[in-house]
Amino acid sequence: MDRRIQQLALSDPVAGLLRTVPGIGVYWAVLVTAEVLPLERFRRPAHLVSYAGLAPRTRSSGGHTRHGPIPAGCNRWLRWAFVSAIPSHVRHAPQSQLTAAYLELKARLGWRVARVAAARKLARIIYHMLRTNEPWCAALTSTETARDALQQNAVAQTTCSYSD
Repeated sequence: MDRRIQQLALSDPVAGLLRTVPGIGVYWAVLVTAEVLPLERFRRPAHLVSYAGLAPRTRSSGGHTRHGPIPAGCNRWLRWAFVSAIPSHVRHAPQSQLTAAYLELKARLGWRVARVAAARKLARIIYHMLRTNEPWCAALTSTETARDALQQNAVAQTTCSYSD
């Protein structure tokens, strides 16, 4: 079975594109490809994030907004793939803007919340990678610049052509 997954990942151009992301190997690439395509189902990155179950619930009534946990009814395979890719990404790309955001959130909110938030950012980046058919781009080196870019939900225009 491992050999068949390896062959599929090597023959599929979308899986090859996803394998350029540090932390996503052949298994995650094939899983994300199978669950996300056709990409036209998602008009915006927020739709993919919601489909993967990485967006927290928001309930508004009478001028009050309450934020809840991530939803239970979603594509659990996709959520699992994005969340599980974060520790590996942090190990393989310590200078990445995604790693910088994860480490900052981890220090403030704990590793569980930080991992889901970083997975949300990874889903947005992957959406744009698939939309523009561009591989993963080099990471930002400045933590401050990375934080500013990620707070605006964008990847720095100087290093990447895709943004939210």
